[in-house]
Amino acid sequence: MNHNNKGKIRRRVPQIRLTLRSAALILAVLVGLGLMFLGVGIVLLADNERDRQSDSIQGLISTVERTAEIAVFLQDGELAQEVVAGLEQNSSVQAVTLRDDQGQVIARSAPGNRGQAVSAGTVRRPIGSPFTPGQIIGSIELTPDRDQLERQVILRIRPAILFFLIFLAVTGATLLVVLYWQITRPIQTISRRLHRMDAASGERIDTPRSHENNEIGTLVGDVNRIIDRMAALVATERSLRLQRELEETRFRAIFDNAGSPIFLVNPNGVLKSFNLAFSRTLAADASAEAGGQQGLSLYSLLGDSGEAMRDLIGEAASSGRPQTAELEVDLPMGKRWYQMVVNPVSDDEVQGIANDITEHKVAQKDAEEQATTDSLTGIGNRLGFDRHLATVFESCRRRSDRHIALMMLDLDHFKELNDSHGHQAGDQALAKVAERLQHVLRGGDYLARLGGDEFAIILDGPLDDQALEVIADKIIASLNQPLQLPDGAQGHVGVSIGIAIHDRREEAANALIKRADTAMYAAKAAGRNTWRRAPEEAAAG
Repeated sequence: MNHNNKGKIRRRVPQIRLTLRSAALILAVLVGLGLMFLGVGIVLLADNERDRQSDSIQGLISTVERTAEIAVFLQDGELAQEVVAGLEQNSSVQAVTLRDDQGQVIARSAPGNRGQAVSAGTVRRPIGSPFTPGQIIGSIELTPDRDQLERQVILRIRPAILFFLIFLAVTGATLLVVLYWQITRPIQTISRRLHRMDAASGERIDTPRSHENNEIGTLVGDVNRIIDRMAALVATERSLRLQRELEETRFRAIFDNAGSPIFLVNPNGVLKSFNLAFSRTLAADASAEAGGQQGLSLYSLLGDSGEAMRDLIGEAASSGRPQTAELEVDLPMGKRWYQMVVNPVSDDEVQGIANDITEHKVAQKDAEEQATTDSLTGIGNRLGFDRHLATVFESCRRRSDRHIALMMLDLDHFKELNDSHGHQAGDQALAKVAERLQHVLRGGDYLARLGGDEFAIILDGPLDDQALEVIADKIIASLNQPLQLPDGAQGHVGVSIGIAIHDRREEAANALIKRADTAMYAAKAAGRNTWRRAPEEAAAG
């Protein structure tokens, strides 16, 4: 047997079972109702037959009643026996007994004729005198043959039972035929059509004949509407699939040819895919090919910036929103700055793009340096001093063990040098002063020219009174050395220094500057070319 025939058998069996189950259910209901009504009918027929038989027995007794009266009146046993024998000729009689008014038996049935006489169901009728009305002279007792009576009852109800069985057979056969032609066959036709049709092409099912206006016709209409919707959905899905494939092709072309590194990672930083620009830059040290490499970690590729990238991806994954950060990455080609933009695309995937902003960062740094550098001396200017002091103050607020000192410097006799030798000589003298100050200061100290001949020094790190005195004395000694001027002459300047230590967390930067300025003017008042430290009690101001 081939597979097609097996498929047909498998499809047909459930439909035949549907017909049989439906017919069996209906027949079961009919049989139940029929048996109920048949039982009631049988009981009624049996009762009617018994009543008829009872009337027949009474009529039988009435036919011999006159003879029985004479036999009992004359005490004629022979005549009485003839009456008994005549009654026994009836098949429905089992036993007969004639008695006188004293209860003495005049005649009775022979014991072996139809079994022993029984008293159950015995019919007894008094016998009156044939000559004296109303006088009872005996009785006649007749016992019906119950087996014979039951057989007659069965004979009467047998046609009803036979008719009922024939009715069930005809009804069952009719139901099977009707169910097959009206339900099963149309369903088989619809099923075969469904199995052969191509729903994507929009084929429809024809409604079986004579079923256009019933439930099967409605079912076919509903199925056709579902097919139409499926065909529309398939067409839409096909169109969307083609569109998606086209978009994927376009995206892949953009992805592969983009100038910026593009990558796809999981939350653990394992790269799942990346483009050619990524493999040439961020992954150049790993010799990774575009597309992806099993187990390659983005965090490891970024080196010291890996943890910052981990935090960025974690924040994007937890918030579900794009995140941006600027990271400096140490690559074989040198240090580069990247603007990392990461965007979660699923629960376990984050897409990122790395825009190289190194040139922007360099330009920004150059601009900041120019903005914060004194063009004459090459040291910090007023803006640079303010920014650096604010940064140091912020660090001191976070770290209670950090202390700084501020020195405010004002050159002595600089105006005379500038007036005597000209502004060019004055500018050269300022540059020489800045150079000498840088040689005296430590690596972590910050030197700035605030304007004119005024300088400021931010001393960072652990400082005690002795260390401050040593630095101040070195500055004074260094600046007291003659300055070589452009015209070959030598110039001389001094310096007055004011020192203030920042040891109160609540003190503002302006307050510290004011204290250092006050100490510097105190040094000038003390004869110049010396230093003074701001008193502790002035810190509250």
